[in-house]
Amino acid sequence: MVGDHKGHPLYCGLTLENFTDRRKTERASTGGQFHMRDSAARILGLRTSDFDHLIRAGP
Repeated sequence: MVGDHKGHPLYCGLTLENFTDRRKTERASTGGQFHMRDSAARILGLRTSDFDHLIRAGP
C-alpha cells in the first residue's frame, strides 16, 4: 500500500507487477480490485493526465 484516497487503499501497480510472493499479492487483491489507468482515474475522480502525474511522482 502506497497511500489512500477517500479511505480506499492505493497500491503501486508497478510494484505488484514485479512482486513474486503470490500469497501477499492475493491478500492485497482480496480487499479490492485491480484497475487499468483509465478506470483507476475515473474511480478516483481524476483526469487521466492527473493520474499519470501521480504515477510519475511515485510514492
